[in-house]
Amino acid sequence: MQNEKILVLGSKPESKLPKLNFTKIYAANGAASRSILYKKNYKHAELISVTSKKNFEKNPDVRDRIIKSKPNRLYVRFGKVDIPKKLNSSKLDFIDTIDQLRFQSEFFKFNYLSLFLAEFFYKESLYKKFKRFLKLLIGKNFQGISTGFYAILLALKENPNSKIIISGIGLSGGGHFYKSKRAKKFNYDARAAVDRYLIKFLFKKFKKKILSVDNDFIEISNVKKYNKKFF
Repeated sequence: MQNEKILVLGSKPESKLPKLNFTKIYAANGAASRSILYKKNYKHAELISVTSKKNFEKNPDVRDRIIKSKPNRLYVRFGKVDIPKKLNSSKLDFIDTIDQLRFQSEFFKFNYLSLFLAEFFYKESLYKKFKRFLKLLIGKNFQGISTGFYAILLALKENPNSKIIISGIGLSGGGHFYKSKRAKKFNYDARAAVDRYLIKFLFKKFKKKILSVDNDFIEISNVKKYNKKFF
């Protein structure tokens, strides 16, 4: 439908929350807990929780926040997961590694080539980079963009006639607004570097539909700023 209000939520600290009656909310990983405020004020908003198999199964901080948010739909990259009873009423989408990569390729100039080249920007040692590319060549563990960026693409795909407002996705790495055991050892800056490279190749027809409240995202991606009412 045209002119629906669509929100994508990430976990960037101190990011503002737009005060609008959103039709749909796409929340990346633990950012699902940020949607609870909206659900209190706008009960009819549909919550789509976007995560990965590894995060849902091995990161209790993320899994617990998703379960508590009671999403209308759970979208999981990289395969199926066991669903707890509390999410029995949620619609489920399980996307395997190849399909999630194919989905990403639709949004960027040069398609798969852009995704492959972006992995050169993943920040790690030369030895680990070599091992990573061996895995890529045999088709294993090719992630592409971060879950936050992926949630943006999913919102664009499913709502082609709507503006997409983003809160909490910065493309500059850093931690989350919530404390996590995983955050102490996970290098968020590395995957953010891949995102920063790929945002440059996002087709203009998609980029012009995006608005953001986060200055770093705006500066890096060259999208317009959303600056109306906030919670």
